[in-house]
Amino acid sequence: MANLDKVRIQLLDESTGAVLKEVNVLTSADAVTFADGQTFQQKLDGGLLKGPQGVQGIQGVQGPAGEPFTIAKVYSSVSAMNTGFATDGLKIGSFVLIDTGNVNDADNAKLYVKGSTAYTYITDLSGATGMQGPQGIQGIQGPQGAAGIRGSQWYSGTAITGISTSATVFTGSGITSALVNDQYFNTSTGNVYVCTASGDASTAKWVYSISLKGATGATGAAGPTGATGPQGPAGADGASIKVGNDYASGTQVKLFLKTI
Repeated sequence: MANLDKVRIQLLDESTGAVLKEVNVLTSADAVTFADGQTFQQKLDGGLLKGPQGVQGIQGVQGPAGEPFTIAKVYSSVSAMNTGFATDGLKIGSFVLIDTGNVNDADNAKLYVKGSTAYTYITDLSGATGMQGPQGIQGIQGPQGAAGIRGSQWYSGTAITGISTSATVFTGSGITSALVNDQYFNTSTGNVYVCTASGDASTAKWVYSISLKGATGATGAAGPTGATGPQGPAGADGASIKVGNDYASGTQVKLFLKTI
């Protein structure tokens, strides 16, 4: 298409030739208006115009059915898979699985596909750890176990006394079933005794073991003399007596006694 010249349109005064204004030519694209108020030119500039839909093409020939997904071979390790690449007889595109027999093995359940020169890792089929299931119902309570052996027992009182290490029976202890290695604490002396022959108060034997009471300490020094107390009140007047050669002619006086 030949290049077209561009023109400039001006409105001139007919009598003087002076330019009154510059104007643009209204094209047919500006003259066509759509129902929404936009002109053909506005829709063209905005890319809102679409051409008619083309005719649908002819459907292509259906391709051959693909082979179903299958695991062609299972290897016990990645090393065994790589070693058997050239001799396992599998064609390119075959899938193989690694089964190490250990669910905690990082290579267990990995899927590979055979390529032209080596196997390519696809994904790990072991899956993520599932959510914890609900707590199961509590099982039936089992039968009660046999009673355990009684441990050493402590007794206390003042009946078992002395420091003899010879096994001795203390009939006044009041103990009904002492066992070997039971212990007795004398609350008065602080001595501890161990049972060496089990039985009741008439048969159980005890020996001195240790004293939990320390020796009596030395007498402390005398304390300082206390301060002098306040003076007591004056005593009562003494009885009246008569002084003279005889009682009838004597002078009556008072006798005052003072304690010292």
